[in-house]
Amino acid sequence: VNESVATARNDQPFTGGVSKEVTVVTRADLDTLVKTLSQDLIQKAKQELAVSVGGNEKIIDETIKINVTEKTFTEELDQETQILHGKLTMSITGVTYKNDDIKLFVNQALQDKLPAGYALTPDQITVEIKNAQIKKDATISFVAVFKAVTMPNFDVGQIKQKLAGKNIESAREILEK
Repeated sequence: VNESVATARNDQPFTGGVSKEVTVVTRADLDTLVKTLSQDLIQKAKQELAVSVGGNEKIIDETIKINVTEKTFTEELDQETQILHGKLTMSITGVTYKNDDIKLFVNQALQDKLPAGYALTPDQITVEIKNAQIKKDATISFVAVFKAVTMPNFDVGQIKQKLAGKNIESAREILEK
């Protein structure tokens, strides 16, 4: 028989004591805070990035990369709290292109496809970049959808000579031809 072991039994219910309900920080709370802060920062950063590239440059949305560089929380995991505070620092990068460069490329690519006597109007070329993909070798491929306006070539000097001294009806006939 071991004399150092004792057994006790209480047949009455326990009374007294304190019951307290507490709210603690969980991993889900931290993840939700990071997600919420990330969404807000990403929207703000995209707007600032778009403004910073200038009017002639455009950013390719598919190339925007977001990297969380620092995240700190005032409250720790499993700490009792009602409000969770945190700080999130991100770096955001993206690739831009100059709209004029794309227009110049389109202009050069279409020169031999224009009907005789017509030319592109450079200030009326619009370009939209779609389906951009960054490849493993860091090159970017995309689809450029463009619209261009062509105008017939006019020899203004020759037209002036033909119109000189003509009445309105004769001038109209010359211009229609």
